[in-house]
Amino acid sequence: MSWKDKKWVFVDIETTGGRQTKNRIIEIALIVVHPSGKEDRWQSLIHPDCVIPNHITAITHITNNMVLDAPRFNEIAQKLYSYIDGAIFVAHNVGFDYHFIRSEFQRIGLPYKSRKFCTVQLSRKLFPEARSHSLDSIINNFNFRCKERHRAMDDIEATKSFFDLCKNRFEKDSFEAAIDFQLKMPSLPPNLDYEQIDDLPDSHGVYEFYDKNAILTYIGKSKNIRKRVLSHFSNLKSDRSKAMIGSLNRIEYQSTMGEMHSLLTEATWVKLKSPLYNKKLKGNQLYKTFHLKGYDQIPQLEILDLKNVCKKSIPDCYGLFRSIQTAKKFLANMVSENKLCDQLTGIENSVKGPCFSYQIKKCSGACVHEITPQKHFFQLLKILNPKKLAKWPIDGSLGFEEICPITGSKAIHIFRKWIYLGSGESDDEIHEILTVSDTPFDYDFFKIALKFLENPGAIKIRKF
Repeated sequence: MSWKDKKWVFVDIETTGGRQTKNRIIEIALIVVHPSGKEDRWQSLIHPDCVIPNHITAITHITNNMVLDAPRFNEIAQKLYSYIDGAIFVAHNVGFDYHFIRSEFQRIGLPYKSRKFCTVQLSRKLFPEARSHSLDSIINNFNFRCKERHRAMDDIEATKSFFDLCKNRFEKDSFEAAIDFQLKMPSLPPNLDYEQIDDLPDSHGVYEFYDKNAILTYIGKSKNIRKRVLSHFSNLKSDRSKAMIGSLNRIEYQSTMGEMHSLLTEATWVKLKSPLYNKKLKGNQLYKTFHLKGYDQIPQLEILDLKNVCKKSIPDCYGLFRSIQTAKKFLANMVSENKLCDQLTGIENSVKGPCFSYQIKKCSGACVHEITPQKHFFQLLKILNPKKLAKWPIDGSLGFEEICPITGSKAIHIFRKWIYLGSGESDDEIHEILTVSDTPFDYDFFKIALKFLENPGAIKIRKF
């Protein structure tokens, strides 16, 4: 049956958090569009059998008192199923709503699956020039009426308004091509069911590939899990990728709050599970860095272990090197290319007479006072400054707070002097993580912290 002959159901939910495995639905609203054009609307608050967190109430304005007398999901399940059974399931960031509803059905032993259609992807296809495809941006850009943002019926009315706008604004062939683009069945590996692909969300997360013997072959991360997984199937250039995809039998995933959460989860899983086809991470490899010492005398560079630099919060360090040899090679090249002094950079220990490079006319003469040590020092700093390592800014721990743009749920990633302690969502989880004291330094987590400390973007950094 063509999608033109099926009913479409536009769905929006509000939840107690961002993970369908642990959080619950607190409100649902839908608009059913029948092939005849007739529309049905239905909405309900739902008692989640748990407390609604304060930050969710702040976003949705749904309080615990409001759901006190609301039906449980099992009490509205049959009515909901009668609306959505056999329909194309439509939502903004459809994977979120679809998987929550499917998980709620699974809890009461009722199987549910459907074709999905995402209006975020529709926006990206038809409005590629738009800076944002969030529902807030769409509402503002097209002046849609939305009385209460983050209430289910108001949000789904705005979503359907956008769908109708696209249908009316674009030529029939262009609009239908955008729908076909999402609903067409992709070409899959021989041992993989389409249902596993259809289950994948269009959001941040980490995914795992397993072969028919339940051996973990690969772990990856993406801001769009479904799109990234599908890209594996069309990029089979190497024998390694052909073997990995040819053996693929099962896909598992975990949604995350955003990019930092995905990077930390991916690194943690790869280290713990050692998948067959992942590149080995750096881990505790003893990286080196240059420390600029002797400000009050003759400034020189010394090579230190990155691990000790981070633990002791040693300032004025520059560059990252996999070994002493690569660090020394960098130093020698830098000195030669910029006519720096062997003595004043630490290559030569002697401070008497001209350095070796001066004798072969490759030193500008700081060692024989043809230029002042101060001028040489500022020349050295100018070269090194782009490679300067950020210093851990406080004595204690920092939390990198990441908020899911779809749900408003948050995770806080805790680091102490570049050492990753863990990620938590509740106050109790954060308190437990802060008691951790024996976690070793790890280069991969250091790089992730460094990336977001230097450029936090939407992440809020908090002191603990």
